[in-house]
Amino acid sequence: MPRTTIPILDKIRRDPASILQLGEAETVAAVSQSFQYRIRRFGNTLHCHAPGFSQVQYEITNFAPAKKGVFESISITGTACALQCDHCRGYLLNIMRRATNATFERVLNDVIASGAKGILVSGGSDAEGKVPVIQNIDALRNAKKDHDIEIVVHSGYMEDDEIAAFKDARVDGIMFDFIGSGATARSVCHLNTQPADYARMVSTCKRLKIPVMPHVVIGLDWGAIKGEVEALSRLGKLQPDVLVLVILMPFPGTPMEKITPDLHTVEKIILLARVLNPAIPVQLGCARPHGDFKEQVERFAIRCGINGIAFPLEETTQHARELGLNIEFHDDCCSLICKHIRTV
Repeated sequence: MPRTTIPILDKIRRDPASILQLGEAETVAAVSQSFQYRIRRFGNTLHCHAPGFSQVQYEITNFAPAKKGVFESISITGTACALQCDHCRGYLLNIMRRATNATFERVLNDVIASGAKGILVSGGSDAEGKVPVIQNIDALRNAKKDHDIEIVVHSGYMEDDEIAAFKDARVDGIMFDFIGSGATARSVCHLNTQPADYARMVSTCKRLKIPVMPHVVIGLDWGAIKGEVEALSRLGKLQPDVLVLVILMPFPGTPMEKITPDLHTVEKIILLARVLNPAIPVQLGCARPHGDFKEQVERFAIRCGINGIAFPLEETTQHARELGLNIEFHDDCCSLICKHIRTV
C-alpha cells in the first residue's frame, strides 16, 4: 500500500519544533493552507486596531485616527520598574499616562471624564514580576460599575487568589507575557518563573471565566528563539481567548538596543502560532521593529492568516485588500478583538 502523505499543517502540529526546519516550498504550502483555514473559520475580515493612546501618533489614508485619549493607557507605577528586564528597562512605561498607587483613582477618573471608553492598566513590576494593579482593585471595580468603559489589565505574574480578585472587578481581560523558557525568564527578565506558572495563570482565568490574552514575545532572549515553541505549544492546548504576538524591539538605552531578531525565523514562529491555534483569534500586537522588517513581517502575518494587527502600515492594509480581505478598524486594544470577531 502506498504511503499516505501527511498534510504539512498536521506535520507541524505533531512536531511544532519542526517549523524551524521547514524549507521554502514547505513554508509556502503551510502559509497557503493556514490562510485558507483562517478564511473558512473566521471569514475574510482583517481587524486593524488603532487605540487613541495620547502619546502614539498614527494616521493612514482611508482611516480617521481616533480622538486622543479615547482608549488610554495608564502606568500605575509611573516610570518605575524593579525588574529592569534587559529588553525594556522600563522604556515602554514612558509612553503611558503616569500614576502611582496613591494617585491612580484620580488619574483613572480624569481619563474617564475626558471621554475615554477604554483603558489599559499596566506598569512596572516588582521583584516578583507583579504589577501592583491589585492594590487599586476597588477603583477598577467602581469604574466598571459606574461607567460604560472597558478595562484590560497587563498584570505581570499573579497567584490564583490575585486573579480571582479581578473576576469580582469585572475587568474585560487580563494580559501578561507568557515566557516559554525558565532560563530566559531568569537571564532576561530576572524572574524565577517557569512556563508552567504562566500556563496555570491561563487555566485559572479560563476556570473563572475571565477573558485572558497572553502575549508571546518573539526573540525575547537576545533575538534568539528560546522558549517560543514551548509557549505556543502550551497555549495551543490551553486555548486562551486571544493570543497576542509581539516582537523584540531594539529600544534605545537597553542592553538589546542593537538586537533585531532574524526576520525569517520570526515569520516561522508567527506561522506556528496560527497553525497551533486555528480556533482562536491570533493578533500581531503593538511591538515590532520598524522599517523594512515591519512591512515584511506584517505582510507575512496576513498571508499566514492572523486575525488582526495593531497600528498596521498603510502598505499592509493595501496588501490585505489584494488578498481579498476586508479591513475593519477599531479604536481599542487588539486584545479586545473578541467583541468584533465572527466565526463562520
